[in-house]
Amino acid sequence: MPEPAGSGCESTIGEVPKRRHCRMEKESVRYRESIWSVPATWRDAYFKLFVSLVIVATGLVVWQEVADGATGGSVGTFLAIARGLSPVVVVVAAWSVVSVEVGRMFSEWYLNRRYAKGLAEGRAEGRAEGRARERKRWESWNRARVAAEEQGKQFTEPPPAAVDDRQPVERV
Repeated sequence: MPEPAGSGCESTIGEVPKRRHCRMEKESVRYRESIWSVPATWRDAYFKLFVSLVIVATGLVVWQEVADGATGGSVGTFLAIARGLSPVVVVVAAWSVVSVEVGRMFSEWYLNRRYAKGLAEGRAEGRAEGRARERKRWESWNRARVAAEEQGKQFTEPPPAAVDDRQPVERV
């Protein structure tokens, strides 16, 4: 499959652009080769789920075939188990992909919700700290103004709102 233009897969020799083999996308966390594949970060979860479901399905099919008393001896029983298990493996593969995808969707939703909540809490804390810092600046300014009035001096310091906020705030 050719890479799209501008994907970073072009190289130039002189002035002539030349395509080169590029699989830059494979390093991407969300890279997939087909509908049956899962992203690299979820591959372990998929295979663990798939293998465990295949083991359970195999146990159930073996139990059913042995309980039904498959005829034809051990070979007949084995063939009956294989016939019963082959469609189950396809269903298990599809179920594993769907389960992992649903798990990814819920985990992404949960993490986004948690991030938004943390962001809102952080902003609220920042606002509270900003208000407290501003209140301290005004209180300090007011104390200096009142002290100057009591001493009969002229107070020329501008109010804190007129001061550039990028200047370091004096801690009182």
